[in-house]
Amino acid sequence: MSAREVYISGEYYPESEAKVSVFDSAVMLGDTATESTRTFLQKPFKLGDHIKRLYQSLKIMRVDPQIASEEMTRITLEVFERNLPAYGPDEDLWIVHNISRGAYPPSGDQSTKRMPTVIIHTAPMNLDYWAEFYVRGCHAVTPVSRMMPAQTLDPKIKNRSRLSYTLAELEVKLVDPRAQGIILDMDGFLAENKGRWTA
Repeated sequence: MSAREVYISGEYYPESEAKVSVFDSAVMLGDTATESTRTFLQKPFKLGDHIKRLYQSLKIMRVDPQIASEEMTRITLEVFERNLPAYGPDEDLWIVHNISRGAYPPSGDQSTKRMPTVIIHTAPMNLDYWAEFYVRGCHAVTPVSRMMPAQTLDPKIKNRSRLSYTLAELEVKLVDPRAQGIILDMDGFLAENKGRWTA
């Protein structure tokens, strides 16, 4: 199998060599739009819808990726095709976009025009962690931490910051290391699960 490659702002890098600046707003501020598209039988599922949602996030964040959505789709499929030989014939994968505002300005002035950082890569889709829950169910725990209200951060922005989810998940794991968190909103209604990543 061949090694996976990562697309970063017009260039391809082996996965082990892919880097962004420590001054990138993704690192400095967690200021990143994200989108993950899965495959079924190694075919991207509803990629167009995911690209559309990515651009909706970018619009609300006021980030210009400087790539039209059609070109983003073309590059995404190119990344997918280049990386497909790294996967087994029956192995599905994630196609992941992370787009930041670019290098954080020394002045801290967020209106400063910058070159965005556009990252596209693929990742194995290993769902083994979840398998037993489909058969046996799971222990659900509601953490003390609540979902960030829409008045604070527009929920239409799919962003890379996962600090609130991580803290909530750590609270859940104090109760039971195998428990799954069900996060409530500020009014006590069911709002979210932590997502597919384990803490």
